[in-house]
Amino acid sequence: MSAKKPFTITGESCDVLADIVDSLLIIDGQSPFVWEPRLKKKARAKAIYATLALRGNRLSLDETRDIIESKTRLPSKSREEFREVKNASQVYDQMSSFNPYSLKDFLKAHKLMTLGLGEGGGSFRKSRIGYFDGRISGHYGTRPELIPDMMATLFTWGQEKPSHPVIKSAIFHYHIQLIRPFALGNGRLGRFWQTLILANWKEVFEFLPIEMGFFSDDQLYRFHIETAHLKSSCGDFIEYSLLEVYKSLDFLVKLQEKKPRA
Repeated sequence: MSAKKPFTITGESCDVLADIVDSLLIIDGQSPFVWEPRLKKKARAKAIYATLALRGNRLSLDETRDIIESKTRLPSKSREEFREVKNASQVYDQMSSFNPYSLKDFLKAHKLMTLGLGEGGGSFRKSRIGYFDGRISGHYGTRPELIPDMMATLFTWGQEKPSHPVIKSAIFHYHIQLIRPFALGNGRLGRFWQTLILANWKEVFEFLPIEMGFFSDDQLYRFHIETAHLKSSCGDFIEYSLLEVYKSLDFLVKLQEKKPRA
């Protein structure tokens, strides 16, 4: 994050942001929206299922829910996938304890998210991340020697700049994907951190499974991330991300509209 904004806010983004605010006014209605325990469980399972499926976890939604609720002790497919669910559940359960603009809390969340899944949990990577697509090989993500300063700059920006939390949430999500500060878990943590920033602003977002929107069309999700990389600007990703937030709120809007008026 430099002095020059690495993003632009499109007119469409402003319109969707206004729609999000309008939706929240409907959801809160005459009193703040309160998640029912049954809905909490279903929504949380969907969020964890979706964010892990995006990174290749093969567990079904039902299997994910059973693991979260401790209804099964043995991994149905692999111990690693089982551990991913348990770790993610622990991190999401502790959401309210994290400061979204604390780099220390960011590293703590990563350590919990990747516990028992590999080395380097809670620490920035020390080497390049490589890829091979069958034809060419290369590296992606920020060079490791630049990661500490770039992440510190991102979190300082989050603390000090007055941008709207919904916009900030998308920017953090994207830049975690761009920098890829860890050897593993960058996608999971980026999606979680967007939800965390939103929940820090409005509690209703704590259990809203925005991740399901990203997973429902994962190719579109990856397309917007890659397009932002190519353009060196996350303006398009912000617009896309805000639209997914708005669509995820529609379920709660419909719930409130069904309630009898006083």
